[in-house]
Amino acid sequence: MNKVIIYIALSMAGFASCDQRNNNQEKTINTVQADSIPSVAPDTANFGVAPLSVEHIQHLYAATRSLIDQNRLDTASFEYNCHEEKKGRVTYYSQSGDLLLVTHQYNEYDHYEATDEYYLANDSLYFAFLKGTAWHFESGVPQATTDDVTERRVYMSKNHPIQCLEKKYSISSQSKDNHNPQTLDSQEVDCPEPMTILTAFNVLIERNGLPTAGCLE
Repeated sequence: MNKVIIYIALSMAGFASCDQRNNNQEKTINTVQADSIPSVAPDTANFGVAPLSVEHIQHLYAATRSLIDQNRLDTASFEYNCHEEKKGRVTYYSQSGDLLLVTHQYNEYDHYEATDEYYLANDSLYFAFLKGTAWHFESGVPQATTDDVTERRVYMSKNHPIQCLEKKYSISSQSKDNHNPQTLDSQEVDCPEPMTILTAFNVLIERNGLPTAGCLE
């Protein structure tokens, strides 16, 4: 049922561009967890109405994740490479032609990786999950690296943030005592200006159906 349309097939072999990076290290950009949001039967969600409350946002988010887990959304994606300075993949998830989620996985130069996820209902952004990982080699330990991770959750209503959460943690490739990110609490923080979120989101929306192999503009 899942229709995958690959607009551009570029090699992603350089996505983790430093060969010395430990391939066995726990990858921090490949999974996304929400904080204590229960599962929801996707058929109970009405994506034709943009949510106004955090509770409603959590309901639609959980329904969208359930649809993805059940392989019930159509997907279209493209990959791009901007002068080897920034490269990544953009994926669009839709149901019956209605866009429900846009994901953007990318890296900038060698030591920064990120996953941005934008959730929509009724063509309106209601939730952004932004996860960035800056990594570095550990001093005095050959091949050892540390990931410094920041997760941001931005709840949106009528194009304005209504609640923002942040979680920061580090993961060492050599440590057996790394915290499980799912057990760490997010902290409520001041929300950014709306355009901080909407500018990056709108670039991805404009590229839906008009992919690029070069820079996202």
